[in-house]
Amino acid sequence: MRILDFFQPLYCIVCQHRIDPQTPRQYICTSCWRLLFPISSDRCCQKCGVPLISENKFCVRCRDQDFSFTFSVSCFSYIGLFPEILHRYKREGSKYIAWFFADILHTSYKLHFLNLPLVAIPSSPQGYKSRGFHPILRIMSILRRKYGVKCYNILQRKKSTEQKLLSYEERLSNLKNKIVLKRNYNFLPPHIVLLDDLFTTGATLQTCSKVLAISGVKRCDVLTIAVV
Repeated sequence: MRILDFFQPLYCIVCQHRIDPQTPRQYICTSCWRLLFPISSDRCCQKCGVPLISENKFCVRCRDQDFSFTFSVSCFSYIGLFPEILHRYKREGSKYIAWFFADILHTSYKLHFLNLPLVAIPSSPQGYKSRGFHPILRIMSILRRKYGVKCYNILQRKKSTEQKLLSYEERLSNLKNKIVLKRNYNFLPPHIVLLDDLFTTGATLQTCSKVLAISGVKRCDVLTIAVV
C-alpha cells in the first residue's frame, strides 16, 4: 500500500467500489456522489442554510425564530445517501469519512468564514460514551492539521435527556444550564463560527451561541455538514 492510500482510500466510503484515481472527489465514487445533494446555491436561508425557492431571506422554520447566531451555512441537504454516511461515521468512526467531511467543510469555510476560529459543539456524555470518540473534534483535528484552521474546544455539555423526539422549545428547556464554558478561558475571539454535524432545529446551536455571548463573544455564525 502506498503512503498516500492511508489518507486517500482506494474504495468508495459508501459502496466500497474502487475509486478512479482521477476523480476530483477522492472519497466517493461518481455513482454515489450523484445520490448526494450538496448545497451550492446562494439562495439559502440565512439562519439554517436550507435551500430556498422564494426570494425570502429565511425559510418558514426560521422566519419567526430569534436565534442568537447571525448566519449559518450547511454543505449538504440531509437526504439521499447523506444520512447513511453520517450514521456510519458516528457509529463506526471511519477516518476516511472524517477526512471527507473535513475537506467538504473547508471548502465552505474558505468561501464564507476564512480566518475565523471554529468552536466545536460539544457531544453529550451519553453520545461520547456510546461512540468512544467526539465526531466533531475528530474532524476539527483534521481541519487544524491539514489546513491550519484555528479550532477551539471550549464548551462542555452536561448529561441531559435524549433530544431526537423533542420540539425546538422542548430542546431549549432540556439544554438549559446543560452547556457551559470550560474553565481557564479568560479571552475569547469576538467573532467565532460554531461547527456541528447537523442543523436540525437549531436549539443546540442557539444554546451554545447564548453561552458564548454571555462570555463576551460579539458574533456567532454556524457551519454544519448538513441541514435537515
